[in-house]
Amino acid sequence: MQRHPGAEIYGIRKDSVDLRIYLTDARGVVVYDSAGQAQGTDFSQWNDVARVLRGEYGARQSRYNPDDPTTSVMHVAAPVRRDGQLIGVVSLAKPMTSIAPSSTAPPTACAPPA
Repeated sequence: MQRHPGAEIYGIRKDSVDLRIYLTDARGVVVYDSAGQAQGTDFSQWNDVARVLRGEYGARQSRYNPDDPTTSVMHVAAPVRRDGQLIGVVSLAKPMTSIAPSSTAPPTACAPPA
């Protein structure tokens, strides 16, 4: 089911929900992927997952097409714990074109306009 919010957020028109969520086990193997593409794939070497598995802050920015800056996607990850033990990693991925008005320039601020 595709949602179409039809909203404007800080001057950026939002006509789709373009967020991907994936969950790995404690080894970095994907057990859930909201895009339905990576289940069973080893993501333990991707910086967002690898850093969280080492107890660090996990984030990365990658391009689906290395030659096209408009294909940049930001990934931010966090640990999943049960009884204090790391059991996996949850990562959120969002295309930079949906975050920054111009995907070829890095975002300069996260605060709303005054």
